[in-house]
Amino acid sequence: MKLSTLLFILFTSATFANVSVAAPISNESTSRQSLSSSQQPSQPAKSSASTNATTTPSSSATSTNQSVAQININTASVDELAKSLKGIGLSKAQKIVEYREKFGPFASVEQLKEVSGIGQSILDKNAGKIAL
Repeated sequence: MKLSTLLFILFTSATFANVSVAAPISNESTSRQSLSSSQQPSQPAKSSASTNATTTPSSSATSTNQSVAQININTASVDELAKSLKGIGLSKAQKIVEYREKFGPFASVEQLKEVSGIGQSILDKNAGKIAL
């Protein structure tokens, strides 16, 4: 593994753990030559850093996903729909409201695809945001 990759992992994991890390930037072979055998970093420390780096961002992503505000497509106004949903502007939001007024409340999120201009890609972009 390259030294630059290891430094990135070390600094990334230290950032998430609110730890300040200072390390000289040097060539991997130069740094290994200057360290005695007792000072050389051990393998478990490297794997620990890489484990922290992969675990911490995913837990942050999970908490971010949990805080996504949902919007009820059966009660939201045109402005609320346009501001809250990706790929939905005022025109498509108006079509959603008109569809809802004409046919009644949506029975499923998939039913949104019956509105002109709304397809699976828009539903995918807004997965988890749409409520009934």
